Amino acid sequence: MKNFYIHIGPHKTGTKTIQYNLKTEEKKLLKKNIYIPKSCRMWGLPTHHLLALELLNRTTNKKVNTIKLLKEIKRVNSNVLISSEDLRFVINKKKKFLLFLNEIKKLKFNIIFIFCERSGLNYLKSIYFQIKKEKKINFFYLFIYLKDIYTKGYFNDKNNDLWYYDNKIFLNDFKKVFNGKFIIFKYSKENLYHNFINSFIKKPYKITNKKIYLNKSKSKFYNPIWIVTNVIISLLGKFIISKYN
Repeated sequence: MKNFYIHIGPHKTGTKTIQYNLKTEEKKLLKKNIYIPKSCRMWGLPTHHLLALELLNRTTNKKVNTIKLLKEIKRVNSNVLISSEDLRFVINKKKKFLLFLNEIKKLKFNIIFIFCERSGLNYLKSIYFQIKKEKKINFFYLFIYLKDIYTKGYFNDKNNDLWYYDNKIFLNDFKKVFNGKFIIFKYSKENLYHNFINSFIKKPYKITNKKIYLNKSKSKFYNPIWIVTNVIISLLGKFIISKYN
């Protein structure tokens, strides 16, 4: 049977860099029997957020994207790879994703989830600032965020999306809902794409490990709220992450 790989991130584990590299390496991957669908992409990259948005009921397209994707996959005679960090949020909105996975199984695919494992103080900070960036919480939620991470291992935002810090809790919760094999690789700034590819391609090939640098505003470093937030997470975060070491 063919394999259907689903890269589910999570957020702040270099998913944009991985997706950028997937775009530049598409032809090489196809020679290695890995096809990346054209449907459901965003930003011109093989990041399948349109599928995630549809499965999470956050688009007006209804079933348009899913149908297009399934039709495209049906014509494929190789392994398939999709990537979207937003797909991990389906853990709390499982019905449509389970239906989608069932359709994939009907096409004679083995379902394999790919997950990047990251931890540490910088990861704790990155998750918080990502949530804040998406305007799902404000500064006053900081202590709730830290408390929830310490007591539960995850934070539940206003959209009912679960932001996990504890990888073990996430994987246990995810496996209870979704059947499939899991491939886990370690986060690494230097060898991120290399680790990702070699986690599921057995025969290695020459990898052009390109990095992308997103434009980051320097203004936040002069923002008092950002400075205070960073200091608070740095002080309390060491205590919190020690629980998971």
